[in-house]
Amino acid sequence: RVKRLEGQSGSGVAQLEEALRGAEARIHRLERDRDGQARLYERVESLVASRVGDLRESVNRSLEVIVDKVRGEVGTFRADLSSKDAQLRQDLGLELDSLRELRHLAGMEARLQAEMQATKDICMAATLQVGSVEDALGRVRSSVAALPSFLWSLEMGDSSHRR
Repeated sequence: RVKRLEGQSGSGVAQLEEALRGAEARIHRLERDRDGQARLYERVESLVASRVGDLRESVNRSLEVIVDKVRGEVGTFRADLSSKDAQLRQDLGLELDSLRELRHLAGMEARLQAEMQATKDICMAATLQVGSVEDALGRVRSSVAALPSFLWSLEMGDSSHRR
């Protein structure tokens, strides 16, 4: 029985030693795994940092290109806008000049209409006077025709007034 107990206790110690060695081996394996994971984490972290830096540089370059293009477009738009503004101002100036000329012509037309009306009135008055003169001349002719014929044969001191 003692031997058996010794055998059992010897095998118990051996089992404990074996379990201890297994546990130490597992600890070493876990430490190696942990170290491997730490190295992998560092590599991933380094790779992420590198990629982030690359992406930042790429984004910055892209943004610079975009900003340059936008600045170019804005410059082109400004130039076009300035050109169109100048053309519109010139066209507006011409239109305003045309309106002023039209106003001037309208004023001239009004004056011309007034002068034409005055001329028409003068012509009507002259026509009336000519009519009066013609009427008077007709009366003088009829009066002269009504004179007795013997008066035509009379001589006046100077014959240059004869008809």
